[in-house]
Amino acid sequence: MKKIGIRPGVLNALQEKYSLSDTGLARKIGIDVSMLWRIKHGRSRPGAGFIARTLAVFPEINFEDAFCIEDLHGSDAKREGSERE
Repeated sequence: MKKIGIRPGVLNALQEKYSLSDTGLARKIGIDVSMLWRIKHGRSRPGAGFIARTLAVFPEINFEDAFCIEDLHGSDAKREGSERE
């Protein structure tokens, strides 16, 4: 099964570039801080709304640089396009 994941470090890089706290980034994207934490730590996967709002709020990033397609097999996840990480 394939799922969309966020590439490691993307959100932290945006926070650093724009001097945003977790609360500030969550507000800009329109999500709760707890959801941001879960996405950043791999506990939740970004949904379509999160992806769309992130790309709209930060137009300088593109989907391929920020997100990846993960091929899930049981408890193992393999990231396609990992050369971008």
